[in-house]
Amino acid sequence: MNQNQQGPQIETAQKTPEDFAKQGAHFLAQNQPAKAQHFYVEALLGDPENKSYKAALAKCLPQVKFKGHNPRAQQAILLCLQDKDIGHLYLTTAWMEQMLFDPDMAAFKNLFSLNSFEEFQKSVNVEEMILPLNNIFFVTGLKTCLLRHVKFEILMTWLRRFFLLHASAEEKKNFVPFLCALATKCFFNEYIFELTKEEESKISEMKDSAPTLSVEEILLLGCYMPLYRCKALKKVQNQFLEQDDEDLRALYRLQIEEPLEEKEILKTLESFCEIENEISGEVQGQYEQNPYPRWYGVSAPQLSETQKQLSAGLDVLIAGCGTGQEVAITAPQMPLAQIDAIDLSRVSLSYAIRQCSEMDIGNVHFLHGDILKCKELHKEYDLICSNGVLHHMQEPQKGLESLKSILKPKGVLFISLYSEIGRRSLAPYQKDIRENGISSSVEDIRAYRKNIFEKMQKGSVEPVTEFSDFYFVSGCRDLVFHVREHRFTCLKLKEMIETLDLSLLNFGVRSPGVKQQYLKLYPDDPKGLNLDNWHEFEQKNPRSFTHMYELILGRKEEYEAGNLPEWLKRPS
Repeated sequence: MNQNQQGPQIETAQKTPEDFAKQGAHFLAQNQPAKAQHFYVEALLGDPENKSYKAALAKCLPQVKFKGHNPRAQQAILLCLQDKDIGHLYLTTAWMEQMLFDPDMAAFKNLFSLNSFEEFQKSVNVEEMILPLNNIFFVTGLKTCLLRHVKFEILMTWLRRFFLLHASAEEKKNFVPFLCALATKCFFNEYIFELTKEEESKISEMKDSAPTLSVEEILLLGCYMPLYRCKALKKVQNQFLEQDDEDLRALYRLQIEEPLEEKEILKTLESFCEIENEISGEVQGQYEQNPYPRWYGVSAPQLSETQKQLSAGLDVLIAGCGTGQEVAITAPQMPLAQIDAIDLSRVSLSYAIRQCSEMDIGNVHFLHGDILKCKELHKEYDLICSNGVLHHMQEPQKGLESLKSILKPKGVLFISLYSEIGRRSLAPYQKDIRENGISSSVEDIRAYRKNIFEKMQKGSVEPVTEFSDFYFVSGCRDLVFHVREHRFTCLKLKEMIETLDLSLLNFGVRSPGVKQQYLKLYPDDPKGLNLDNWHEFEQKNPRSFTHMYELILGRKEEYEAGNLPEWLKRPS
């Protein structure tokens, strides 16, 4: 849905932010997110601290395509980016569009036409870059958005290399906000950017001389390695703490304090079982290399008292909680429930505990262990969520059966599984990696991605670059280097559901457009539960489930298809 530069004329006189929000809600309910966006922008600019306006705007933006610079929308997007309670994945495309349309970013945008670092080095005007690279909208998005853009990554790689090897000390001093943002980006993507031997040599030299480095040089060091691993850590800490700069303090917190806190948390983790299954051990090993995924911001729900009471007395299990993002979403939605969260990875659990503690989430108990041994929890649950987990097990059906065994009467399962058709474009990459014995080390991942970028420069279309996981190390490892991955079709889902005597209560579709298209073709299935129909539909529309299938299941003897328990419904 295209938006012109200014959008429709909106009468603002004598209208309150609440008036605008009501109009936005009206258009959103009518599935007109482009119109809704304009009203939520006005609502938010009138009440910049209102989290419900931010969340509503974030919900609209993925379905809006801007055609030009919209300063008011840009200002509203910035307010959302600066709020940790807003899911920033929703904001990435809108941020990129407005950043590139902004006249103040013209000098940066011009760099997109360059084809090599040598060309870049000859063309870049350092003075012209000061304003665009330090622009608050630019640096905020660089810190917080997971960017799915090959050329943008290449430019960031060139800029990092330029500042490390070619910029003078005086020039570096003019780019502290940008270097802080770039060091933040590199930490979150786990240093996935291409690295030359010249850069490696310079970084090795800087590591050995860390106590004498300037603040700008330490920032550059943080663009190549996490600072908590620096040998002269105390000296680096002192350099940061002596500076009265909010950006520097934030980077100090991210790259030094938080990882060290997670190391301490790891020592105190509680386990409910030993990891004995061979594949579970291999999967654990993969996810122990880094917390996966690191995340910044989730959209916090605004619940009425009636909605809060729905969770009273419920026991919930997040099976395969990873770094706690799902916990951070679920716990505020079910504030009166008791939530247990389990995972194979101690590293991810330590990250999850720290993040959820900072969010003051108190109704969660984290445990280390294997889904296959979940009976050793000695507890039953009303709701079990296992999203993006079972397809990495040796036998996913056994994992689902294990979870079913600890459901309370009338309990339900919420699971997400990979689609064979939705991930078909990844199969050639996975095959290539297996056949050529390419490891999942950071070095091999960088080299493999470099090869893909070089193919693209020659005109090759590379579907793997459309997946957001491709743009950070743990994500890329999970995407095409995983030690174990099963994929399903709707017919395989149907067979597994029938084998385990389960009933399909809901079949989730992320895109409203896909669901509407399905209902037009199959009006006799208003709840969208017929998996034979969905199989037929997906074959004709192979991008319908590029993320995952999402299913809510209950025991067949307790639930008819399509009937959700009352506490899963959301009255106002």
